[in-house]
Amino acid sequence: MAIKTTKGDLLDVMSLQEQIDHIVFDYMDTSVRHEIAHEQLNELFTEVQQYFTNYITKNNGVLPDASTYWHMFVSCVSQLSYFLSITTFTTAQQLADKTQAVQYAELAVATLPQMKSEDDELLVDEMNEKYTALIEDETKMREVVASLATARNDVATSLRLFADYMTQHTVIS
Repeated sequence: MAIKTTKGDLLDVMSLQEQIDHIVFDYMDTSVRHEIAHEQLNELFTEVQQYFTNYITKNNGVLPDASTYWHMFVSCVSQLSYFLSITTFTTAQQLADKTQAVQYAELAVATLPQMKSEDDELLVDEMNEKYTALIEDETKMREVVASLATARNDVATSLRLFADYMTQHTVIS
């Protein structure tokens, strides 16, 4: 499931958003097939990480300037992280899986761009509800949920936090 790129060699964020919406609708909303959703979301997340790693490498480690494109990109990163956290929680077989799910949840919250629409606030409400129900570690759950109330970063900060996440998880060497 390859994400399209534009003529300027940018990732096609509209296509990415459509793919996320399709996976969520088909495997999370209309049927509960989280294993399939997880597999496909993970593929997209890996592609997004590779794209961003290549972008940073091409630009000598310099993060992109904030723009509408990068706002849409980081919004997709946050959504991917959120839905991956949900599918990881619901398919977790080992403690390491739950730890990974919490890391996805933290990334989803940290990369939330400043939002202004009602749909975005509905997403935050949904995240709050899901994380309250799914994160078993009470302290970690309170931490993640509390950060939802305050975590509205600008695009540049969200991109830096995503780059930091990738560095910590050895995507960027």
